[in-house]
Amino acid sequence: PRSGDRRLGYIPHMYPRELHEGGAYAEKDFTPMDTWEHNQRQYVYDNNMAWLLGEFGHSNRAEGGVQFLEDAVNMLERNKIGWEYWDSSPGSWGPIAGDKVSDQPNAFALINVYPRAVAGKIESYDFDRDLKTFTLKYRQSEATGSTEISMPPRFYPNGFEITSSDPAGSWSYYLDDVRNVLHIFHDAEQQEHNFTIKAHADSKQLVFKEL
Repeated sequence: PRSGDRRLGYIPHMYPRELHEGGAYAEKDFTPMDTWEHNQRQYVYDNNMAWLLGEFGHSNRAEGGVQFLEDAVNMLERNKIGWEYWDSSPGSWGPIAGDKVSDQPNAFALINVYPRAVAGKIESYDFDRDLKTFTLKYRQSEATGSTEISMPPRFYPNGFEITSSDPAGSWSYYLDDVRNVLHIFHDAEQQEHNFTIKAHADSKQLVFKEL
């Protein structure tokens, strides 16, 4: 492995063989997913590389497919990894139907609340779909500008509330409701920032039933 700052990127693809070939994602696949995560993380660490997931996906008709996507997205968030999905075009694998308006099953796992850009060094972030709660923790760095959170309106049909560990009055935010992006401006005097976004109590998430 090279020394110094990371200047190389590792960008693997991730496709369970049976799922990719039209099969199912079942309980027997859960352990291989965990093993894949462990092995990839160790490889990246040993070789001092940045890690991105270059491609993953499956047909909307695949048995257990939505569970696979939920497991994959949770794994990616746990490791703070950027990713690309195959594919986004309307059709059998995409999250949007052929009418270019309606959701397909995959959309329920892929559409997410996540940090688009963070004005600091990320410590952790998580979105709990059941509780409709997003949390972000990051440390002060040389980064400037606002922290941007993607806010799909389906999760907050009746609005949301946001709280912070920064002192009251020292931070602010505004929602770009055209792009559905929340901009947060933290208190630069604080070394650590924690933000929590919760849907109002009467907000209800759309329910998806496996085909």
